Amino acid sequence: RSGKTGVVVKIQTAAIAKDGTITVRATIVDSDGFPLDRLGAITKGPVALSYICAYIPAGQSQYVSYTTSVSAATITSNPSQTQAANDSGGTFTTNAIGDYTYTFKTKAPATFDATANTSIGVSAQRNLAEFGTFDEWSETSNDVYTFRPDGGALKPLRSVVTTAACNQCHNPLIGHGGSRLTVELCIMCHQPQTINADTLLTQDMKVLIHKIHMGSSLPSVIA
Repeated sequence: RSGKTGVVVKIQTAAIAKDGTITVRATIVDSDGFPLDRLGAITKGPVALSYICAYIPAGQSQYVSYTTSVSAATITSNPSQTQAANDSGGTFTTNAIGDYTYTFKTKAPATFDATANTSIGVSAQRNLAEFGTFDEWSETSNDVYTFRPDGGALKPLRSVVTTAACNQCHNPLIGHGGSRLTVELCIMCHQPQTINADTLLTQDMKVLIHKIHMGSSLPSVIA
């Protein structure tokens, strides 16, 4: 493929103001490093950017997301569940072509911990339908940026499984229709906060992935 048909997203800076306003600045370029117009007017192929913001509470090792959505049960009468999710309804500011600041609609609560390790994750998907030889949203890039809102040094980061480790078998790792390519982004939603509304079972990464990989050997399947 021509380099012009790729997309690479990179978060440059992020912040949470004292009033809880969450902002993130990110750049998007093609595979040759040339800036991309998010709306697809100056360069071909609009780029959709989806953001999530989560933090790791003191004494814990997994994320809790500031950005959430409510998931209703579809095959049972179970109550709806609030799950970690991407932000929706925020606003973009153009700093330059290929350089955009996103202000989340979601605000961190007044009691947010400014000393906590906080991460913003992004999925960028470029629509290449107008090139004529690609499926819609055929190019995807993910990035995760970790910071402390108070500007202090990060607390030790916990990394159990890397994307590179997964890709020793998966070539490549792909989730949610191709919009998720990195474990580092997956674990921001797939943590104890997220419960399946139909089954009331956890979607926590360590549980979900171990069960998927056990497959037919899973005790509940054997039974």
